[in-house]
Amino acid sequence: MPVTAEHLAWPGLLDAAFWKMFFFFALITVLVCVSVIIAQQKDSRTGVQMFLAATVTKLLACMVFALIYALSKPASPIKFMGVFFYLYFVFTAFEIYSLLTNLRDQNR
Repeated sequence: MPVTAEHLAWPGLLDAAFWKMFFFFALITVLVCVSVIIAQQKDSRTGVQMFLAATVTKLLACMVFALIYALSKPASPIKFMGVFFYLYFVFTAFEIYSLLTNLRDQNR
């Protein structure tokens, strides 16, 4: 959606690091989902602990990414933070949805 809005209505909407952030969030989300699903298949208690550990690790990794980028390129921090939080919430919603759909079937 932001890429379409960038081209059609609001030029300059996206930060220059949009695609770097997109692939960073995609990689982190895939790692979290795969690790939680594998841990859940081994043992349900391990799956819960892995979910909590992976979520905290993802949050910390994203905060470190935002801090490093904001300190190294302070040209447009508001635009960067807007795109950052948009991607963070979209990928977190996808992560929760995919885990719920995959793990719900295993608990039955």
